[in-house]
Amino acid sequence: MAVGTVSIGLFDKHVSPATTSYTDKISSHEAVQMWYVWDAVHYGNLARDYSTSLKPLLAESHRDGKTGYYLLRWLPLYPILVKILTITTSLNIPYSQLLISNAACLLALYLFYRLIRIDENDEFGRTVVAILILLPTSFIFSAALSESLFLALAIGSLYCARKQRWIGAGILAGLVALTRSEGFLMALPVLIEAFQQYGIGREKIRNYIKPIIAASLAVSGLLLFMLYCWMRTKNALAYVDSQFVEAGVKLGDPLVYVFHTLWSLKTMIPLGELIIIILTWKKLRWSYLAYAGIFLLIPLSIGNPPAGVGSLLRYIAVIFPVAIALGYLTRIKSLNGIIWTSLGIINGSLFILWVNWWTKYIL
Repeated sequence: MAVGTVSIGLFDKHVSPATTSYTDKISSHEAVQMWYVWDAVHYGNLARDYSTSLKPLLAESHRDGKTGYYLLRWLPLYPILVKILTITTSLNIPYSQLLISNAACLLALYLFYRLIRIDENDEFGRTVVAILILLPTSFIFSAALSESLFLALAIGSLYCARKQRWIGAGILAGLVALTRSEGFLMALPVLIEAFQQYGIGREKIRNYIKPIIAASLAVSGLLLFMLYCWMRTKNALAYVDSQFVEAGVKLGDPLVYVFHTLWSLKTMIPLGELIIIILTWKKLRWSYLAYAGIFLLIPLSIGNPPAGVGSLLRYIAVIFPVAIALGYLTRIKSLNGIIWTSLGIINGSLFILWVNWWTKYIL
């Protein structure tokens, strides 16, 4: 926050301030205001609009004549938690958003440490936690967005799976599915974790009953939201249609996206993380590899052809296996200093762009 506040003044002396309509003024203090941009505004609006009413929603007309449903464009868990906190504490909605995001961030770091300690010592656990909060755009975990909640629930789900608390893993995975639309795919890492623990054999079939229930609970999170969509609009896929109408979001070929944006910073960083994971894949659990692959491939598959998705660096912030992979690489003495220095420079530079509203490079 101190770096951000200082950089705002220094940056504006040399570059004209960028402008964006994706913000609301919530504080006169830049150290607070810098965290409330882009989808933070939409989440705040959703927190105000969500209710227990199941009356039919009226579609809003888009500027190109198409119609969508604003309330259904984002998954509901984060704004609903914001609404509950606002009602129970009398905090205003933006500050409730920031409180939930930062509490979820701290919870994610703690659960990440506990997850790593299952296999590694205390020193390595502390190392990878430090790396996680230095990964590119990890500062988004403190912004009024849903990424930190997604991360905490995802890590918690895999931690429960590692401890064979399968129902808990399934419930948390179901909540992941209610946080971001691709979250239901947490079912796959959970099942893969069960496969790595139990192996194959007719005598082991009974061991898979609870993991299968857990995977079903993960998918049920999305099915529950689809049911809500149907009850409000008579269209179970209204959230998909609304995302396409409002932002042109649709699935495509990730290779096409990479081809058209290969030399873009938004593409080079994810590809660099992919290379890091490939270099250390033998040291990572299969469930971690599956998680990284899924939540890297899906953002690369979403976009407005041919440029692709604009929020890639935000989406990949939750890929925690990259921190584990880098942790192993820091054990190579010649790479240790390079890794820490590079993370500091890249993340620091992106943060300065963020606080000065040049968010088009990040979101």
